[in-house]
Amino acid sequence: RLELPVRVGIAFVPTGAFGVRAAASERAALLERVKAAFVDRPFIRGIEVIPDAYLRPKGGFDNLEQVARMFDVDVVCLLSYDQVQYADSNAASILYWTIVGAYVIPATRYSTHTLLDAAVFDVKSRRLLFRAPGTSEMAAHRPPAGSSAFQRESRDNGFDNAVANLLPALNTELERFRERVKHDATVQVQHAP
Repeated sequence: RLELPVRVGIAFVPTGAFGVRAAASERAALLERVKAAFVDRPFIRGIEVIPDAYLRPKGGFDNLEQVARMFDVDVVCLLSYDQVQYADSNAASILYWTIVGAYVIPATRYSTHTLLDAAVFDVKSRRLLFRAPGTSEMAAHRPPAGSSAFQRESRDNGFDNAVANLLPALNTELERFRERVKHDATVQVQHAP
């Protein structure tokens, strides 16, 4: 049962000790971009950015319900982030010696895969309303000497590209959800006075 307009909370899913995390500044900037992209919708009463400290790793819905009461929100959008980098050498990588020194023909393929995922939950029913992904893949062939610079650059650019893909995908899924609710008997939409 959704009472419109809804109050929405947005936060990053907490990671454990070994989870991949975007930098705090990147997380804060993304939360503000999501807020700015959706705050003017007539069915959204307000959007609260929930700081990282309020959600616990493995806190589950009990923790989510506590946070929803604390911030007075009905729906929570949880953002998660994952990024993997690979370095694949192949037979085309040739090292040869000359009088000047060693030369490498760059055939090592470096790639960075980034995923941002937004999952929107109704807190009371603990139901997933919809989700939207933002993805990025960057790849290049580099000699080992230039690999660390490429890895740093692709990590940052991968996050930015995934964000650029996430916002339109989130908007599309929100519109699909609006249409789906019209025909879903398990969802009741009520407009507040």
